[in-house]
Amino acid sequence: MANEKKAGLLNASARDGVQYRKASLFQMIIGMANNGTGVIFYLILGFATLIGPQGYGITTVLTGILLTALRMVDGVSDAVVAAIFEKLNPKRGKVRIMLLVGWAVAALASLTLYGWLCGIFEGVLGVIAFSVAYILFDIGNTINGCAGGAVGIVMTNDPTQRPMTNVLGTIYSYCVPLICTNLITFVILPRHNYLYDVPMLTETMAWFSGLSLIFTVLACIGIAKLDVRETFETLP
Repeated sequence: MANEKKAGLLNASARDGVQYRKASLFQMIIGMANNGTGVIFYLILGFATLIGPQGYGITTVLTGILLTALRMVDGVSDAVVAAIFEKLNPKRGKVRIMLLVGWAVAALASLTLYGWLCGIFEGVLGVIAFSVAYILFDIGNTINGCAGGAVGIVMTNDPTQRPMTNVLGTIYSYCVPLICTNLITFVILPRHNYLYDVPMLTETMAWFSGLSLIFTVLACIGIAKLDVRETFETLP
């Protein structure tokens, strides 16, 4: 009886008579790191109201209207990206491909939006440049987020492990913003006289792109052994 109870608590496969897919604690810890990337991308979006007026000559009111309108792109991009993700069927790396492609698009778009195009276009061209860069960032964020949402599902379907993936994801979601806030407060802002100007935002995006890459790569390493075609064939 004691052995059966132990099996029920610690070994769901023995309890249920089902061979569950399992991950090691190390795989789960680094595999859920892409939650940190998602939080960083969310923080990047928050600076859009600052860069519109400063980098593209767009009034604050118009910037707000544009951001509200551009968020409607989410509904379209979410559906398209999800459909593409479902149809992808490489032998290895379905999730990793989407994680890295999404990161690359979002990182390049953020550097473009907050740096490379700033001060070049104003007026109507400024609105167009701002909108295109923002949409590209949103698409990259959606691609990365779609793959990131599948990490926990692909990593393990063991009911004794799934709560741990949720806990680890939550830890990243809470801790990464603290890291980013301290980075801005104690490292970046002092170098720019505590002004949220274009150079400060450009440097912030460089830091954020680097940090998000680290979290994305960690997630790719954590899920590498399970991110194979056979895993997706067993999913409902």
